Order: sequence, then structure tokens, then C-alpha cells
Amino acid sequence: MLDTSNYSLQTQCRFICFFYHSIIGFMPPHDSPSSGSVMTIDGSPVELSWVLPQTCDSTGLGSTPHSVRQRRQVRFAIEPMHPISGKLLKGSAVLDYLMSPEGNLESFLFPGTEDDNEIPDGSRFFVGFDFDTDGTVSLRAYYLPAPSPSCPIQATPQAHGPLSLYDINYDPLRRLVSELDPALMQPLELLLSYFESLDDRHKPRIQILAVDCVTSSQNRLKVYCRPKEGSSWSDAVRSFTLGGRLCSSEMDVAIGHMRRLWDNIFPQAPSHVDCDLHLPAAALHSELGGDSGQYCRDDLAISRAVERFYDEMDSGHSDTGNNKMKVTPDDWVATELSAAM
Repeated sequence: MLDTSNYSLQTQCRFICFFYHSIIGFMPPHDSPSSGSVMTIDGSPVELSWVLPQTCDSTGLGSTPHSVRQRRQVRFAIEPMHPISGKLLKGSAVLDYLMSPEGNLESFLFPGTEDDNEIPDGSRFFVGFDFDTDGTVSLRAYYLPAPSPSCPIQATPQAHGPLSLYDINYDPLRRLVSELDPALMQPLELLLSYFESLDDRHKPRIQILAVDCVTSSQNRLKVYCRPKEGSSWSDAVRSFTLGGRLCSSEMDVAIGHMRRLWDNIFPQAPSHVDCDLHLPAAALHSELGGDSGQYCRDDLAISRAVERFYDEMDSGHSDTGNNKMKVTPDDWVATELSAAM
């Protein structure tokens, strides 16, 4: 993946050395009795992905490497575990080893566990790595709170912090954001005003909290949610616009693009029919990776759908004027996938 993404040999060596020096030690033993990771479908604690470019230059595809492939970025994420016991490791211990503690979020989610290296039972921690072309590695931290003691998927009641998995009580999130950066409270309240206007079935349930390991001025708090119900086109538009709270000509253009992408990826539930997908609510990503097999037939179907979307935008089948996307040549997604595999 590094080679076909056109990283320089020096950069590839740096990343490979980093992986063997710093990452292998977070992999559990093969005969570990611990349960598998929840990060991937097959229980593997490692997930690889790459970010495909939005545009490309036809000169070089299939010949020289100095084309679209030089802009592809390799990413991977792990669920760190002890190399001997196989037990799940706590985020602050992992990040302290990799760079520096990311204590604010973790101490909020798991109070009273500051001296432990293992994550509290029922909770999960993932760490993501972005390989940049200059040889640097960027880190991202993902936290899954434990289920509520009354949740049927929680085998035994466990002590946990103020947030629970699938929570629809957003007050702890307000407290967390006010502690991290009070300037974020205004956009958060806009978001939560939409969440709290929904009925219980459609309220987004908190699953993951994530931060980038960068300076505070560049950082962001990412909240991953999923409702119990609501996977139709109209549900997607309602969520994307926060129930109409985000309304502008730019938003109209974005909705037009999203409708075309939706119709290509979900032909079984086209936007004009507006029916549920009858699947777990799917997130649309601009990178290839993750649990795409749960939402479509396979990765090839998704790749072809994304390719059709960009082909339509490039051929002028769009009423967005100067907002058309330029992508050439044909089959660029398939070409990229073939090169990477």
C-alpha cells in the first residue's frame, strides 16, 4: 500500500520502522483468551484503509507513479492490547508511550482510573495513524464508553463514567465540551437543539468520542452517533441539515451532490422512493475502508458507485454550475484499487 501510494522509499522505511518498533508491541498473542476486537467484522484489532483523491491527472495512470497515486494517503487503526495477557490497554497509557497523554477526555470518561494501564471493563479504546507524505505520523484517539449497567448487552454491571454507550442524555457531553473549549458550546447547542427535538426512535445514540492528537487550536472533538431508526433519504437530509437549521445556497448544492451519491450507492432505496435501507444506518465516507460490506454488496460495488458519481459530475449531469467536479479518466477508482491490490 505504501509503495503503490507513491511514498518515497525513505518515507516507507520510516513508516515500516515505526510500525515494528512502536506498534507490534500493542498486538495480543495469537492464543489470547480475550474477546476479539469490536473494531472490525472479523474481530481483528487492526484496520487498514487509504484515502483516494477526489481528482486526478490522466497522465501517469497505469504508467508513471507521479499522478493521482502520489496523493493517496495510507491510514490504519488498532485496538491496543497487552502483548502477553491480551487485555485491552487504556488510551492514556498508549498515547503516553507514543507521544504524550491525552488526559482531558479520558479522565472525563473514566474517572478514578488514572493510575491504571488497563481500560475499564466494557469500554474500548482505538488509536488511528495517518501516514503523511513528509514521513510524519499523525495520531487519532477513539473512545467507546461502556454500556449502561441496565443495558442487555452488558454481561455484568460495571462502574463507568458519566457517558454510556448508546446514551441519549447529552448533558454529560455539554459538561465535557465546556471543559475542553467553551467556545465550542454555541455550535454544540445548535447540534443538540436538533437532537433533542427528535422522538426517542430517531435520537442519535452516542457510540464513540474521538480527538486528534494535535494542539488545542487545531483539535476537534468528534462524536459518532447512530439512531435506533431512520435510514431513508429524507432521514439523511434531515440529519445533514439539522432539521433545516442549516439552510443556504451552498447547502442546496451539497444536498444535490449527496442525492446523486445516495442514488448510486443505494439503488435499492433511491431518493425518490424514500424508503428505509433496512440495514444499520450507514455513514458515507470519502475514504475506502470500514464496514462497507454491511451496507452494500461488497467494496467493488461501492467503488463502482463512487466512480459513477464522479463520472456524472464530470460529464455535466449536474445543475450546480461552477461547482462541477472534474475527474478523469474513466475507471479511475478501479485503476486505483487495482494498483493498490
